[in-house]
Amino acid sequence: MFSPTLAMQSLNMRSLILYSAMTYTPYLLLFDFDNTIAQTHIPSPNNINVPTACRMAIEKLFGKRGLTIYNAIGGLNNRAPTELIEAMTTRNGSLFDQPHDRSIPQLAEAFVQAKLDLLLGEIGAHSQDGNRWPAPCVGFLDFWNTIQKLKEQELPITTGIISSGHSAFIEKTFDIWDQYLPDIIITEDDVRPRRFPKELNRRFKPGQLQTALAHREWLRMQGLWSFQGNSWCGEGTIHTARHTRDGVIYFGDDPQKDGELAQGADIPFGLFDEGALFTINNNRVTFGNWTDVASFLIKEQTSLQEGQPWTHILKTSHAQREGVYASHYL
Repeated sequence: MFSPTLAMQSLNMRSLILYSAMTYTPYLLLFDFDNTIAQTHIPSPNNINVPTACRMAIEKLFGKRGLTIYNAIGGLNNRAPTELIEAMTTRNGSLFDQPHDRSIPQLAEAFVQAKLDLLLGEIGAHSQDGNRWPAPCVGFLDFWNTIQKLKEQELPITTGIISSGHSAFIEKTFDIWDQYLPDIIITEDDVRPRRFPKELNRRFKPGQLQTALAHREWLRMQGLWSFQGNSWCGEGTIHTARHTRDGVIYFGDDPQKDGELAQGADIPFGLFDEGALFTINNNRVTFGNWTDVASFLIKEQTSLQEGQPWTHILKTSHAQREGVYASHYL
C-alpha cells in the first residue's frame, strides 16, 4: 500500500503544506507521442503518414515554391508546426508570389488545419492484415495496460504526453485503441497561441516550455498550484516545482530533441529505440520494447510505493543488474 507520508519524506517534500493524502501522486511519467507511442511515420493503408501529410499541406498552402523551400530546409525534421513555418519564412526567397499580411502564427494555424484534414480521417483505417492505423509502438499497449493496473492498485502515477503534434490526433488514436487517455496532454496546440516566451528555442523541444506546462498541470491537479487573479500561485511555487521534479521521468525516441529536453529539465530519460536491449546507464534508460519497461515497473513496485526518487530507483536497479552480470562471470 502506498504511504503518502513516506513518499513525501523520500522525495524531500515536507514543505508542501497544501499536500492532500487523497490526491497526491509523486510520480509523473511524461511521453513523446510520434514514434514513441504511435508509429505515425509508417504509412496508413491510403499511403498517408505524418511526413507525407505535412508535405501535402505545405504544397496546398504555398504551392511548388513553398514545397521547394520545405525540401531545402530538410523537410519536417521533427519540428513543431510554428517552428517549421518560421524556418521556411526566414529562408531566402518568399513563400508567396504576391505580398501578404499573414503572420507566422496565422500561417502555422492554416498549416495545422490542412495537415489534420489529411490525417484525422486516416486514424482507424484497416490494413490488409486487419490492424488499424496508426499502430502502437512495440509493446506499448501492454505497458499502458500495466500502468492502469498499477494505478488501480493505488500506485501513485500520473501520465502525460508532451508533443509537437495535436490533441485531436492523440485523443482519436487512444480512442481507436480503446485505451484510457493520459491524465495530461500538452501539444503544440497549447503552445501556438501563447505570446511568451517569444524565443522558439524555449517554446519547442528541446526547450522547457511544454515540460513546465505539464509539470504545473500535475501540481494543479493535486492542489499544489492554483491560478488566482492573473498569476499562478502555491505554497512556495518554485520550491514546490523543484522538489517534485524527483518524481518526473520523460520518454522519447529522439536522442537529441527528447534527450536534451530531459537533460535540460534535469530529469531521467527513457529512449525508445525499437529493437534495442533494455539497459540502464545513470539516469538514462534505453529500450526497444515497452513490455520491458512494464516489467521494470512491476519489479520496482515496492520502491514506487515507498515514493523513492527515480534517480534512486534507476541507480539501485542498475547496480543490481551489474551485480548479476558480475556474479555470472566471476
